[in-house]
Amino acid sequence: MARLRRGDPSILLRLVEDYDGAEPAPTSVAASNALRLAELTGDETQRKRGEAAVRAFATRLESIPAALPQMLVSLEALLSPPSTW
Repeated sequence: MARLRRGDPSILLRLVEDYDGAEPAPTSVAASNALRLAELTGDETQRKRGEAAVRAFATRLESIPAALPQMLVSLEALLSPPSTW
């Protein structure tokens, strides 16, 4: 099976889940992972990726925050000072 790539003309629509149900939405997990990686390594690129993911869901977080609890964890990580180990 061929892997689908970004910009593949055969893809008409890509859906992004905006609800953390029994399992967190993939974007919520990606945001959390990017922010954790940024904190561990000091990689500003990862921090910006995590922040971009949170910003992409800002409207949803403002209107129905309970729908994305894992994304709220990422938002908290962005707003809190870095933790000390």
